[in-house]
Amino acid sequence: MQTAHFQKGYSLLEVMVAISILTIFALAATTFITSVQTEMASVKRKQSIEEYSEILRISLLSNSSCDWQLAAATASSPLNLTNVTATNPGVMA
Repeated sequence: MQTAHFQKGYSLLEVMVAISILTIFALAATTFITSVQTEMASVKRKQSIEEYSEILRISLLSNSSCDWQLAAATASSPLNLTNVTATNPGVMA
Protein backbone atom coordinates (compact mmCIF):
# COMPACT_ATOMS: atom_id res chain seq x y z
CA MET A 1 0.00 0.00 0.00
CA GLN A 2 1.39 3.33 -0.99
CA THR A 3 0.93 6.42 1.18
CA ALA A 4 -0.51 9.51 -0.42
CA HIS A 5 1.80 12.51 -0.51
CA PHE A 6 0.66 16.07 -0.25
CA GLN A 7 1.76 18.23 -3.15
CA LYS A 8 4.47 20.05 -1.20
CA GLY A 9 4.77 18.26 2.11
CA TYR A 10 4.96 15.04 4.07
CA SER A 11 2.62 12.10 4.17
CA LEU A 12 0.39 11.57 7.18
CA LEU A 13 2.45 8.55 8.23
CA GLU A 14 5.66 10.59 8.22
CA VAL A 15 4.02 13.30 10.32
CA MET A 16 2.72 10.73 12.82
CA VAL A 17 6.17 9.10 13.14
CA ALA A 18 7.81 12.50 13.66
CA ILE A 19 5.26 13.44 16.35
CA SER A 20 5.81 10.09 18.08
CA ILE A 21 9.58 10.54 18.12
CA LEU A 22 9.27 14.11 19.43
CA THR A 23 6.87 12.92 22.14
CA ILE A 24 9.33 10.26 23.29
CA PHE A 25 12.16 12.81 23.49
CA ALA A 26 9.94 15.32 25.35
CA LEU A 27 8.85 12.65 27.83
CA ALA A 28 12.46 11.60 28.45
CA ALA A 29 13.55 15.21 28.99
CA THR A 30 10.66 15.90 31.36
CA THR A 31 11.41 12.77 33.37
CA PHE A 32 15.09 13.72 33.60
CA ILE A 33 14.35 17.28 34.74
CA THR A 34 11.85 16.08 37.34
CA SER A 35 14.28 13.53 38.78
CA VAL A 36 17.09 16.11 38.94
CA GLN A 37 14.83 18.59 40.77
CA THR A 38 13.73 15.91 43.23
CA GLU A 39 17.33 14.92 43.90
CA MET A 40 18.37 18.56 44.39
CA ALA A 41 15.57 19.07 46.93
CA SER A 42 16.72 15.97 48.80
CA VAL A 43 20.34 17.18 48.80
CA LYS A 44 19.30 20.62 50.09
CA ARG A 45 17.24 19.03 52.86
CA LYS A 46 20.13 16.77 53.91
CA GLN A 47 22.54 19.71 53.80
CA SER A 48 20.25 21.77 56.04
CA ILE A 49 20.06 18.91 58.53
CA GLU A 50 23.85 18.56 58.51
CA GLU A 51 24.33 22.30 59.04
CA TYR A 52 21.83 22.32 61.91
CA SER A 53 23.50 19.26 63.46
CA GLU A 54 26.89 20.96 63.29
CA ILE A 55 25.55 24.15 64.91
CA LEU A 56 23.88 22.09 67.62
CA ARG A 57 27.05 20.05 68.22
CA ILE A 58 29.19 23.19 68.55
CA SER A 59 26.62 24.79 70.85
CA LEU A 60 26.48 21.75 73.12
CA LEU A 61 30.27 21.45 73.26
CA SER A 62 30.59 24.90 74.80
CA ASN A 63 30.46 24.81 78.60
CA SER A 64 28.14 27.81 78.84
CA SER A 65 25.38 26.51 76.56
CA CYS A 66 22.88 26.11 79.41
CA ASP A 67 24.04 28.94 81.69
CA TRP A 68 21.16 31.22 80.71
CA GLN A 69 18.63 28.54 81.67
CA LEU A 70 20.32 27.90 85.00
CA ALA A 71 20.56 31.63 85.71
CA ALA A 72 16.81 32.01 85.07
CA ALA A 73 15.89 29.06 87.31
CA THR A 74 15.02 29.45 90.94
CA ALA A 75 17.56 28.50 93.56
CA SER A 76 15.22 26.05 95.28
CA SER A 77 15.94 22.37 95.37
CA PRO A 78 15.04 20.53 93.16
CA LEU A 79 15.87 22.88 90.29
CA ASN A 80 12.75 24.54 88.92
CA LEU A 81 12.88 25.52 85.27
CA THR A 82 9.16 26.13 84.80
CA ASN A 83 9.56 29.89 84.40
CA VAL A 84 12.11 29.50 81.58
CA THR A 85 10.37 29.75 78.21
CA ALA A 86 11.23 30.99 74.74
CA THR A 87 9.55 34.32 75.51
CA ASN A 88 11.09 34.54 78.99
CA PRO A 89 14.57 33.04 78.72
CA GLY A 90 15.90 34.75 81.81
CA VAL A 91 19.36 36.26 81.88
CA MET A 92 21.35 35.31 78.81
CA ALA A 93 24.99 34.45 79.60
